[in-house]
Amino acid sequence: MTVKVASKYEGLKFVFLMLFLWLLGCKDPASKNKLAQIDQLFASSETKLLDTFYMNRLDSTRNFIEHTDLFRKIQFYKIKQLHYQALQKYHQANIYADSALSLFENDDIISAHKDLYFNALLDKGDAVYLSKKFSQAVLYYLEAKSFRERNLDACYDKELAVCIGNVYYVQSKFVLAAGHYKESYKLELECPIATDAVKHFNNIQAILNNTGYCYEKANMVDSAQHFYQKDLDFINLSAKNIKIPKYAIADASAVALDNLGGAYLQKGDLINAEKLLLNSISIKYSGGESFKIPPLIKLANLYIEKKDFKRAEQSFSTADSLLKLTVNDDLQSRWHKARSTYYSKKGDFKSAYQQMEIYLKLRTVVNKEQANLSSINVEKDFASLEQKYHLQDLEKKNALQNAYLLFAAFLLLLFFIIAFLLFRNSKQSKRNHNITKLHNQELQETLKKLEEANQNYARVMKIMAHDLRNPLSGISGLSSLLLAQDQLSADSNDSLHLIKTSADNANSMINEILNAVLSTNEYQTIEKETFDLHLVIEQCVALLNFKAAEKKQKLVINFENNTALPIYANKEKLWRVFSNIIVNAIKFSHEAAIIQLNIDKSEKNILISIIDNGIGIPKEFNSKIFDMFTETKRLGTSGEKPYGLGLSISKQIVEAHHGKLWFESNPKGGTIFYIELPILDQI
Repeated sequence: MTVKVASKYEGLKFVFLMLFLWLLGCKDPASKNKLAQIDQLFASSETKLLDTFYMNRLDSTRNFIEHTDLFRKIQFYKIKQLHYQALQKYHQANIYADSALSLFENDDIISAHKDLYFNALLDKGDAVYLSKKFSQAVLYYLEAKSFRERNLDACYDKELAVCIGNVYYVQSKFVLAAGHYKESYKLELECPIATDAVKHFNNIQAILNNTGYCYEKANMVDSAQHFYQKDLDFINLSAKNIKIPKYAIADASAVALDNLGGAYLQKGDLINAEKLLLNSISIKYSGGESFKIPPLIKLANLYIEKKDFKRAEQSFSTADSLLKLTVNDDLQSRWHKARSTYYSKKGDFKSAYQQMEIYLKLRTVVNKEQANLSSINVEKDFASLEQKYHLQDLEKKNALQNAYLLFAAFLLLLFFIIAFLLFRNSKQSKRNHNITKLHNQELQETLKKLEEANQNYARVMKIMAHDLRNPLSGISGLSSLLLAQDQLSADSNDSLHLIKTSADNANSMINEILNAVLSTNEYQTIEKETFDLHLVIEQCVALLNFKAAEKKQKLVINFENNTALPIYANKEKLWRVFSNIIVNAIKFSHEAAIIQLNIDKSEKNILISIIDNGIGIPKEFNSKIFDMFTETKRLGTSGEKPYGLGLSISKQIVEAHHGKLWFESNPKGGTIFYIELPILDQI
């Protein structure tokens, strides 16, 4: 029973694991698709800030934005802020502006996203500005200005100039406001357009209109008319751009016609003023009918000037019905002032006085709001803020200087410690040097004695070789003479062959021992000459062909160029190398084998490869094959006896010529020995 329960749970664990892996695999594509949908939703926000269905969809995306996705989180908060500003719910708008700023919780994040932080400061300034907390708004704008000057290029002043221009406008500093709007206009034209065509259009036409309106408020009517006309020309030109919606063109045209008509009215050009104002009213404005209030009030004033009181009354009536649908103290005051003029022109001074009283009360409210902002000195506050940052920079520099001083003190202390240690080590080093010098002298004397002993040993070996080789050569010669006689019996013939072979082998062994013992000193002072290496190889092969023929083997030389190979080396020594390796190839190859000698010449070297298909070299012998008196000796394929000295001597000779000797296993069986020697001009 227990086993069944365990099996059941194991099965469930497997199912849940597969489900988890499936969900994990599906997560990334779905997430990417969702983020693409979110980006599309953000892109369409400008025209849907009052669309409840759109805002509900926007809220549903909040949980899909990662905590680290700062860019999309900022976009989300910005759209929510604009939504509540459009609803005139400024408290909620401020909450989202604060949420955006709170994302920049440390200097590292600010440094990585300077442009986003700058825009977040502007958005917060706009939020508190609309909440009529003008002092706070100015501080955020100035904070953004100071940050921009320290971290971003001048193009970011486009929106900032508009914000500060708005502050000057509310302060009734209209010429200063116009100057900032013109600065923004200049930057909008000079800086690369990073926004879409619609936003660029809205920015340009709004800046031109605001500039004209500021000049109008400053009683500079000609300048106002110039900028209104420039705005209208820009709107008409932009109407050809299919990327800009028709409603945007219509809204901008309605505002520009209204303001330009007002300018003509102030200059007394009633005909053009009436035409422009009527055109403005005839346009369907996307923001609602309340837009018609300003041009209707201006038309009422125009008709009062023309003493067309009937049409003036019609304009007043229409404007009044629209004013009841909106709350705007400024428009209300303008309506009552125009109404007072209307009654005064008709001779109804009592009604005119009553309307003037209402106007003055409303203006008191408007002027009070302006007075709150008029007390703010933007230049002074910016200078104070700059001074604050300057002091902070000084504090940082002082802290850095203190750190440098501490570090310098530490380095000085470290210098004295090192100097002391060096002094102590110097004394110790002198003592050690004297001791080492004494040891070196002793070693040199010992080496000298060893060299003398080695030379004595070499002389003894030469004498022994001479004394041993003569009788052995005699034995070999006498054996050869006896073998030449035909009267010998078979047993005698075999015995003589054995005697001759033993004598020859003993002679060979003595020669190998002498070569090995005397090789070290001998190869340090090799005498060299220039000769044809190709010819030496051919001669060596020709001499060894008789030995290969004993086993029915063939020696083949492969050299494509078949030309001379000049080399500066010791001919006899290299002949010994080729002889040693070819003899080994013959010794360890089977009967009728083909032994190949390949010659390749490169830019710097000559490479000779000697290839056999014999019994090969076991892997365990690889590291010992070039050792003197090696233990890796093996009999040849026909029982030939090895001495284990040839390869060691060959390697010493090749290295004495600044070359290399190595071997590899032949994939087809056997061994490949490589001899690499530098060519003539490299020696």
